[in-house]
Amino acid sequence: MQRTPAMSNRSDQQVTNPYAAPSAGEEKSFQKRTTTRVVIALLNFVIATLLAIACVVGIIAPESAVGFLSALVLLPASAFLGFAEWTVLYHSNARNERTLAYINAGCAVCAVVGVISTAAEVALSEDRADTNMVLSFSLLGLLLAAYFGLSSWSRLKWTGTVE
Repeated sequence: MQRTPAMSNRSDQQVTNPYAAPSAGEEKSFQKRTTTRVVIALLNFVIATLLAIACVVGIIAPESAVGFLSALVLLPASAFLGFAEWTVLYHSNARNERTLAYINAGCAVCAVVGVISTAAEVALSEDRADTNMVLSFSLLGLLLAAYFGLSSWSRLKWTGTVE
């Protein structure tokens, strides 16, 4: 019996894993640093460091129990992000940059959800909120969503995950 293309083994097909470490050729192309790439990594590192400092201050001098617990939960996460950004910035680690791209996409989604929930809360409340505060919060949330979305897309493009 002759084999037809439909009957061929699946082992004949080349399947790439998007989560696998890049090969030697990809690693060399990954190490090309652009100004945008360095700025994004540096800015994210500064944001993570400032968030970690704010968490330490919130733990040392808490204003409420919720603030203390929030700082306690966010401190390890911000320290991890700061370390991961440092490895991307100084060691050109493609695997970490791909992981940080997914984390940035999650941050963008959280910012959009925050803006939508604030707008819905203001629209449904009987009390009229300060319009300038709502507009300022919405603008800040949308700017954060745009930044994190651009950062995520750029990193996925640089690591070869997105064409």
